[in-house]
Amino acid sequence: ALYNSTEGCDAARKECTLAAAAAERRREDLALRVEQLSEENAWLNQTVVAKEAHLHDEVGLRMQLEGSVQSLKEQMNLMQGQLITAQQQQGTLHSGHRRHH
Repeated sequence: ALYNSTEGCDAARKECTLAAAAAERRREDLALRVEQLSEENAWLNQTVVAKEAHLHDEVGLRMQLEGSVQSLKEQMNLMQGQLITAQQQQGTLHSGHRRHH
């Protein structure tokens, strides 16, 4: 009877050791997974930060371009106005000449 209980004890000890080893492996696997996910998360955060910076630059450039376009439009309007004035003056000169003939 004593022998049986010792045998049972040994078996239980072996089972316990195996279970502990399996738990340790599982813990190592999980630790590795956590590390992988942390790296992935860090990379994603960097990517997001980079994209936000790029977007910020893009918005700045777009605003600069819009400003340039606006000032070009104003210059064109001004030149058009000057052109019309010049044509009117020329027209007056020509009609003045014609009147003299």
